[in-house]
Amino acid sequence: MLKKFLTLFMLSILSCTMMCCTTNASSVQEDIPTSIPDMSGYRNMDAQDHVYTEISFASLIELFRRKETAMVMISRENCIYCQNAVWVLNEAAKETGTAVYYVNADAPISAEGGKEENQRLYEELCGYMEDALRADETGEKGLYIPVVLNIQKGKLVKHHVSLTDSFNASQSEVLTEEEAKELTEIYKEVLK
Repeated sequence: MLKKFLTLFMLSILSCTMMCCTTNASSVQEDIPTSIPDMSGYRNMDAQDHVYTEISFASLIELFRRKETAMVMISRENCIYCQNAVWVLNEAAKETGTAVYYVNADAPISAEGGKEENQRLYEELCGYMEDALRADETGEKGLYIPVVLNIQKGKLVKHHVSLTDSFNASQSEVLTEEEAKELTEIYKEVLK
């Protein structure tokens, strides 16, 4: 009897702890597929000791469609800017107690869809993220990474694209201490 009570007690504590840890991050329904990403390919990151939970682009679109609340980072390992952003956001999110969904920018928008379906979904995603898009040399707007999104009830309320204004990848591949501090503060503001 005591063993059954302790087991139920521990399960209730674990359940409460898990809900408390995720409350600050999102209200995402459990049917959104997630996984724990191996972040060891990023600078200053451990494979499993991080705030990130991976979702697909399709799941990100579902967050917007369902009017969910979530913090999201879109990034990829072979990007100098992303290499700096991921660890800084990880530290800022740990400080604020925020979980972050990670979307691998190298993944297709839809694994099942063809080129037309991927294009349609990309355009839908861009519609939700209009404020976070950047224009290229021709004026065409598109998704640039790294990008951090604060989605509240299906609306993009805050975001940050790239790093700091002072970072120059042609001069250094690593943020200076001052740039890292500045980016940490930027991310904390986005996470609020």
